[in-house]
Amino acid sequence: MLAGKLVRLRALEPADLERAYTWVNDREVTQYLMLRYPMSRAQEEKYLTETSGQGNSFGDVRLAIEACTSACAVCTVRGQRTAARSWVS
Repeated sequence: MLAGKLVRLRALEPADLERAYTWVNDREVTQYLMLRYPMSRAQEEKYLTETSGQGNSFGDVRLAIEACTSACAVCTVRGQRTAARSWVS
């Protein structure tokens, strides 16, 4: 876990399902992502289970961002290495 004064970055956990399911189906949240259609709870659960089981690596990082004043995620972020020296998130 990485922690600063205001937020912590941590790996995604299956316990993040309800919040992630809400976010992934909120058009305001996903309007700039490549998600066009709503996802079912089962699809989101499968994604979280698979990604939390894979862990993070140098080339593909998925993190939950938590406020230090609470123990629940306020958002998630994913970064992927796309070339030798570039990253997208």
